Amino acid sequence: MFAERWFTTRPIWFRGKLSHVPSVHRVLLSRRPLRPRRHVARHVHGRHPGLHPAPAARPHEPAGLGGPGPDGRLLRRGRRARAAPPRLGGVRRRQRRQRAAARPALRHPAGPPADRAAADGGRVLGAGRDAAVRRLGADGRPQARRLKLLAPAARSGQAGAVTTNSPEDLSKSGPETAIGLPARAAALDLLDAALSRRAGLEEGLTHPALGRLAPRDRAFARALAMAALRHLGPIDAALQARLRKPPPDRIVQVLRLGAAQLLVLKTPAHAAVSATVDLAASQKGGQAFKGLVNAVLRGLSREPPDLSDPDLLAPQWLAARWRAAFGPEAARAMAAMVADEPATDVTPKDSADAEALGQMLEGRVLPGGSVRAGLKGEVQAWPGFAEGRWWVQDASAAIPARLLAVKADETALDLCAAPGGKTLQLAAAGARVTAVDKAAGRLKRVSENLARTGLSAEVVQADAAEWPDRRRFDAVLLDAPCSATGTYRRHPDVLWVASPADIPKLATLQARLLDAAARRVKAGGRLVYCVCSLEPEEGEAQVEAFLKRSPEFAPEPVEPGEGGAPEASRLPNGTLRILPHHLDGGTDGFFIARLRRS
Repeated sequence: MFAERWFTTRPIWFRGKLSHVPSVHRVLLSRRPLRPRRHVARHVHGRHPGLHPAPAARPHEPAGLGGPGPDGRLLRRGRRARAAPPRLGGVRRRQRRQRAAARPALRHPAGPPADRAAADGGRVLGAGRDAAVRRLGADGRPQARRLKLLAPAARSGQAGAVTTNSPEDLSKSGPETAIGLPARAAALDLLDAALSRRAGLEEGLTHPALGRLAPRDRAFARALAMAALRHLGPIDAALQARLRKPPPDRIVQVLRLGAAQLLVLKTPAHAAVSATVDLAASQKGGQAFKGLVNAVLRGLSREPPDLSDPDLLAPQWLAARWRAAFGPEAARAMAAMVADEPATDVTPKDSADAEALGQMLEGRVLPGGSVRAGLKGEVQAWPGFAEGRWWVQDASAAIPARLLAVKADETALDLCAAPGGKTLQLAAAGARVTAVDKAAGRLKRVSENLARTGLSAEVVQADAAEWPDRRRFDAVLLDAPCSATGTYRRHPDVLWVASPADIPKLATLQARLLDAAARRVKAGGRLVYCVCSLEPEEGEAQVEAFLKRSPEFAPEPVEPGEGGAPEASRLPNGTLRILPHHLDGGTDGFFIARLRRS
């Protein structure tokens, strides 16, 4: 009786728990054998039954009761082994890691949605802070419970919701799906550099981290960042319609890249969403936004927005300025070109070589002698590059140097010369050229291009407005720093980093540089002023103000078609206002004026 009373009222063994067995005497008196513990297929507490036998019974355990179950209690008659109650902390984390290790590596199985749901066990595909939690239902379609996302009303009965890809397309693996996280992380850095830090896309493309990627990954990173920038307006409008409040800037950039993969590069939806969620998770604090990214992108895949609306492709303040300056039709035509990938234009070292280069580069010769190449990929691998037979230069950017019409042995000054295309043109024409720029890194590119092409010029690092040299030149070219809004076809980031407040500041700098350039012109010499800006304050108004304060200069009108200028670009006073849609296939926007000193 004492033993029976003891077992009835006290813990059977002590492990820091308060587990009691109030009816042990019934177990002791029972004639039925204990039900043996069943072997389970999965590991229990990380132990494989074949590799780790159960521990022997402890000496103080009552005889005949067998070993304890996983929950620390004795096995009774008819009682199955039960798992230990879940505990917070390390045990749960360890169990999650074990379950994750047992799953297949493929996170979103390929195939139609219903097959993927079955293979995925009906798991939650997206959940997290400020997210729409989406589960795959019996029909394989996502079912959403909206939390903090703005969305259309529930679409009851819409079995065939619009998507960017059919189920057959989703089962295919395009070339983008094999690209790993490093390439997407590089694209994120490019986008962040272009928009958040205003470093410029070209500067980001020269970053050593991008150069360490494989060529295929590097090309994908650039293509993805450019796709997001070219469609930034429509993408942002679509994202804003699904967000009550914006997430952190880095997550916004991740969402933009995910939308670009879905809507522009046409990456299969399951691959684009999965890769973008992984990219978000890799960012600092990004784990909390995985569900948000998943929910928003799956919404975009079901209801893809129209990315071709010209009213969204350019910032509203800039589009309004274009309408006021050039008219509504021209403004819409210019905005529509934001989304188009431009071809690459090159300038031949020898103008007589243009036709041969056109065939070699699978392109065509443009008015003025530039060649529009038909090749794609790294230009360094194109025929004729290593031999120095040509250099990359937009067709519009080549016009100012042609208008100077330098002759052999004339002296020519190229102010703000980097990256050096105009310097190469003047040197190829036989002039004795001095190239001035204050950026040492950009001047290095000028020297490299001179060496590659076998041309020569004096390269000077100095501020063009304060250069102490007192020489005067037969021809002076000033390609002044500007808002660069005319280059948006190649650098779409300029549309989104420029602001109205920049224009007056740049106009002040341009006036200072134009006065300094005028002091370098010999009597009877020529001065060409140009900017790759579409803003009248930086072009027409700038030259008009200069002529008022410098009566020794007079405009020298550009003849129709001279230098390869489009006919539509010639203004009544003989200056050029080149708009991007003036040339078939597009061109950079420029303002160009030619002046002569009396």
